[in-house]
Amino acid sequence: MFRLLLSTLICALPVVSGILAQDLPNLVSPTKVTSIGYWNNGQSARYHVKQQESSFKGKSEKPFKDAQSEYDIKLKVIDSTATSYDFEMYYTSYTPDEDADEFVKRIAELAFDIPIIYRTNELGQFDTILNLEELQKDLLEKLEESKSIFADSKETEATEIYIKIMDLMKLQFGDLENVEALFLSDIIMLHGYYGFEMQSGKPLDIELYYATIGDYVMTGTGKLTLSTINKGKDECIINATEKPNRDELKEYMESLALLFMLDSGKKFSMEELNITMNTKRKMKMELSTGWMNSVVNTSTTKLTNKKGEQRKVVVHEYVRQ
Repeated sequence: MFRLLLSTLICALPVVSGILAQDLPNLVSPTKVTSIGYWNNGQSARYHVKQQESSFKGKSEKPFKDAQSEYDIKLKVIDSTATSYDFEMYYTSYTPDEDADEFVKRIAELAFDIPIIYRTNELGQFDTILNLEELQKDLLEKLEESKSIFADSKETEATEIYIKIMDLMKLQFGDLENVEALFLSDIIMLHGYYGFEMQSGKPLDIELYYATIGDYVMTGTGKLTLSTINKGKDECIINATEKPNRDELKEYMESLALLFMLDSGKKFSMEELNITMNTKRKMKMELSTGWMNSVVNTSTTKLTNKKGEQRKVVVHEYVRQ
C-alpha cells in the first residue's frame, strides 16, 4: 500500500484568494475553480483503493509480472481550527494479491492496527504527521517480528535478502523523517493538490518535492489542469502530470537496489542504468466540500541498461464510498 518508489510528493502551493460565498464555494466562476477543503469536526470519508502493478520487458505489452491488491482507508476529521484540520486515518479490509508471498503481505500490513494522525493547513494541503513517534515504535517492532517468519525457510539466498532488507529498513526508520515519508503515499494522493485556483483549459506549471526514504533530495516539475466543471453534479475534474528530476531519481533508485532484487527475483545491474518516471493523476473533486470523490494515479517507471529495458506501471484507484 505504501510503495517506497511511489510518486509521493508535497507541492509548493500558492495562496488562493477571491472565493465567492455560495453553495459551491470552490466554484469561483463558470470557468474557475479553487481546490480548498471545507470540512467540519466529526466528518468522515471512506475510500476503497485498488493497486495494480504490472512489469514489462522490452517493448512487450504483456506483463511478465502482474499483481493486484485492495484495501480501504477510513478518514475522520478529529479537530479543526482557523488554520488547520486534524485527520485520523485507518487502514482496513486488506486483500493481497493471490500470488503474493508472505514477505509482501507482512510489509503491506505494517500500516494496520494503529491510527495515523495528520494535519493539513486551512486549505486542505498536507502539513505533518502528528503521531510519528508512536508509528515509529510500532513499525520497528513489526519489522523485527517479521524476520522470524523466515527462520525455518529453506530458501537461503532469499532469506538472507529479506533479512538484509528488514535490517536496512529498521536502520532507516530510526529517523522520524523516514517514518513520515513511508506513510505519506496515500495521504498525498488525497491531499497533494489543495490550495490552487485553476482556470479551465489553462495549465499551471508546478514544482514538486518528493518524499523519499533516506537522505535524498528529489525534486520535479508538473502541470495541473482543470479539464471539466459540472455544477449540476457538484464536481470538477482536475488532471495532473508529474516528472521527477532524472539524475536525482537514479541516485534514489540506486539506494534501493536490494528492493529491486526482491521485486525481480534476481539481481538487476545498475551499470549504465537510465531511469525515467512519469505520473498522471485524474482527480474528481466535490465542489461543495473539497472531498476527493475519486483519484486515479498512474505511474510508469522505465529502467534501461545494456541488458535491455524494463517498465513498471503502477495504478492506484481511490473511490469514495
